Amino acid sequence: MSLEPFSGRFPHTRLRRLRQHDWLRRAVAETVLRPADLVWPLFVHDHEAAAPVASMPGVERLPIAGVLRAAAEAA
Repeated sequence: MSLEPFSGRFPHTRLRRLRQHDWLRRAVAETVLRPADLVWPLFVHDHEAAAPVASMPGVERLPIAGVLRAAAEAA
């Protein structure tokens, strides 16, 4: 492996094909994460009280009324 500086013209071609059309530019653009892209997982059960999910500390199974309250708070 040579440690000499690269003296050639690089790149020899300019790959502009990904920039020719607006729809293609959007398809290859960097990802933007917005709140609308997120999913809020809710675990629901048919009991009257919330119950912890043993394998997921800090997560609870909610009763239907609890889900409605949580959704109202989130909105």
